[in-house]
Amino acid sequence: MTCLLLAGLSVTAQHTPRQGQGRRQMQEFSADQMATLQSKKMMLALDLSSNQQQELETLLSKRIGQRHQMRQARQQDSAAMADPQKRYQFMNQRLDSEIAFRQELKKILSEPQYEQWRQMHPNREMGHHRGRKHRKG
Repeated sequence: MTCLLLAGLSVTAQHTPRQGQGRRQMQEFSADQMATLQSKKMMLALDLSSNQQQELETLLSKRIGQRHQMRQARQQDSAAMADPQKRYQFMNQRLDSEIAFRQELKKILSEPQYEQWRQMHPNREMGHHRGRKHRKG
């Protein structure tokens, strides 16, 4: 009886999708495709106008392209990432990019829409990523 139970559990465990698998599938799309999908999701969630959705799609496409370039630069210069000064430069550049993105987003969205967007992304405010658990030492 125990063997059957364990066999059943192992079969169902093999069919569960892995965490982060959806993100890897999204990386297969071009920057424009990802921007289109993200802007449509935001249009549904925030009740955007078609003009807002178009402006947002342009902004997201630019942001995704920049992130892709930064990721490639980091991968090409992975040995230099051990250098604290290089890490600082990459982190500073990423934060500058995020600040610029939010300023542009505020121009596109109304105040209530921006607040709703912030509530949809609560962990990003503090620089934490979803699913990551911080342990004390």
